Amino acid sequence: MDRIFVLLSVLLFFSSCIQDPVNEETEDSSVYPYEIILKASSTLIPLNEFGVSILTAVSERRYDITAETTFYVDGEKIEGNIFKPNATGKYIVKGEYQGARTKEIELVVKEPRNRKVLIELFTSRRCVWCPWIAHRVDSLSNSNDQVVAYSIHGEDELTISEGSLLEELLIVSGRPSVRINRGYARRNLDPIEIKGVIDSVYFFLSQLTEIELSINSDFNDHTLNVEVFGKFYEEMDKELYLTVILVEDKIITENQYNAFSGHPNENNPFSDKPHPIPVYQNHNTLRKVLTDVYGEKLAWDGVDLEQPILITDIQKSFDELNIENTEEAYIIAVVHERREGIDISSVRNAQIVKMGGDIGFDE
Repeated sequence: MDRIFVLLSVLLFFSSCIQDPVNEETEDSSVYPYEIILKASSTLIPLNEFGVSILTAVSERRYDITAETTFYVDGEKIEGNIFKPNATGKYIVKGEYQGARTKEIELVVKEPRNRKVLIELFTSRRCVWCPWIAHRVDSLSNSNDQVVAYSIHGEDELTISEGSLLEELLIVSGRPSVRINRGYARRNLDPIEIKGVIDSVYFFLSQLTEIELSINSDFNDHTLNVEVFGKFYEEMDKELYLTVILVEDKIITENQYNAFSGHPNENNPFSDKPHPIPVYQNHNTLRKVLTDVYGEKLAWDGVDLEQPILITDIQKSFDELNIENTEEAYIIAVVHERREGIDISSVRNAQIVKMGGDIGFDE
């Protein structure tokens, strides 16, 4: 039940961030809406703990009338606006408001697939607010195998040219900034609240992915070989791209700025640290993009569904990798649509493996 309330909060969050604005005033009951628009947070739902679809309704004039709308699934009234399936199959959803009915939406529930959520944290040694949000993102990633997180530095010694291109692509104007599946936005002056990050992760996990990923890699004779495989489950009419990056964990830097020094907070591990922090450990720092930064187009038209296919094969010499400790290097593969900006999520799935190792579709 806690998962459902979490997902409800993230739907409200995303409604304000990545969907058309909805008038928050109450619809005048004396005005009969010509059309009621029914929306579902997900139409392709996994049958697992995250799998729900949150239903909303707006009038033609964009008033939110969800609270006053009655929702039906296969003709049966449901309590509230959250549909949590207990079996696979197809379900027909509709809503009713003051005698007017919405158009029907079909929800499809299938067995779960291996989906991972990508978190990109833009940070800097010179960012006074970054240590705490970095620590909390790291904790989230370390405690949940379905989260893939890495950091992109700017204006410090860990900055690389590809990071600057990603800043431009993902509209980063300040640090810390967080992008979740490249679809998380906030006003520049708003604080990053970890609850919003967690809610967003659960939101994406409630959606069934169309593609699973696996990675094979080896590092021999100072050469890195990477193979990324995809397994498609649904026909798609979108162009998809693959970006593969290399990150290095536990890089030590000196003199990390720290705004929390001297401000006691039992939940903040940096309040008793000096400003600057003399020795600071960075998590999964971007060191090299192994493909085009904006992604390489996948030629997947006509492939057999649910069958593994090789979608890229990469060879790089050690000198090209920009890493120091090969034991702390990781490969991240991301399948996404190529979109400008962050108005809506573009990431379809992600996968991570230690450099030189392998990871399967279901891992």
